[in-house]
Amino acid sequence: MATAPVFALLAVNALLFGAAILLFEKPSQRRETLSLGVLFFCSGMPALIYQIVWQRVLFAAYGVNAESVAVVVSAFMAGLGLGALAGGWLSARWPRLGIIFFGAGELGTA
Repeated sequence: MATAPVFALLAVNALLFGAAILLFEKPSQRRETLSLGVLFFCSGMPALIYQIVWQRVLFAAYGVNAESVAVVVSAFMAGLGLGALAGGWLSARWPRLGIIFFGAGELGTA
């Protein structure tokens, strides 16, 4: 897989994120938004690494086929969906504790 397009998209996303913070955020909230954005990026990277590792393990066990790719991608997407549902419910019920719940989930995953 070519890494140049991935890095180009990552750079474009970083530029858009920075522009959105500078243009639309109040100066008092910029630092908090930027730090939360960096934390979310750093927490999403291990999830993608886990996906690749499981996919390589299944490739070694079952070979490179559509079934092993479908299992890993389906599990990853199901986890994202269930996490979004649970996170939305928790953040609606306790709005001020959202970042604490997120940190506890990350520590639980680790």
